[in-house]
Amino acid sequence: MSSYYIIDTETHDKNEPEVIQVSLITSQGESYNAFARPKSKVKPAATVVHGIPNNEAQDFPQKEETSAELQKVLTKLYETHERPIYCIGHNISFDINALDNLLPRFAPKNTICTMSCATRMLPINEIGGASLDAVHYYFYENIVRLKELRIKHDALVDVKLTEELLVKFIELAPDGTIDSLYEFSKIPIELQEWPMGKYKGQKLDPFDSNQNSYCHWLIKQDWAEEKYSDLLYTIELRFGIKK
Repeated sequence: MSSYYIIDTETHDKNEPEVIQVSLITSQGESYNAFARPKSKVKPAATVVHGIPNNEAQDFPQKEETSAELQKVLTKLYETHERPIYCIGHNISFDINALDNLLPRFAPKNTICTMSCATRMLPINEIGGASLDAVHYYFYENIVRLKELRIKHDALVDVKLTEELLVKFIELAPDGTIDSLYEFSKIPIELQEWPMGKYKGQKLDPFDSNQNSYCHWLIKQDWAEEKYSDLLYTIELRFGIKK
């Protein structure tokens, strides 16, 4: 039987993020939650999201200490859980990117992004977006519970909410299993906007020479296919550029 773990991070900033909190839960009911001291100051814009001010973050354990502890947790997980093991998150590419600062060799295979599942399987225009809270409310319609949990944006809360989304998405999967959800989630879709990088939020424009140059650079990156398969598909479709 397949296994999974759901992971989420809180960071000091959205740009070049340093992890200050990392949480995960597993399909076996195990949980892990830890904090790490950033080298950079926590930005006010980040604090208002997760509620962790800079003076509090500076008292967290050293990054190296948290990194070693998390590595042990993940090593044990991969040694003791049945394969395949799915790494799951809501906007999982952001968390993997953020964790590169904490665990430089963290490059999980078999990832499932519940945000991507939402854009594929749900009426996003009707919902008004694919944020974790919006999708959770769409499924469960429990605003009171969300408000109680959302006193602050916490990574441990996020992984629990994501697991509740996972249950719903598995129900919607072709044969009602996590394996079929994984296969379905990997079917590429065409994007309208850049999801990352210097053009994030801008329309994908094949007539923009700068975007074309960026595409040629991006397709050569080893991490691009795992993190941004939809983007590579769109680049090939619209720009005619393929790996």
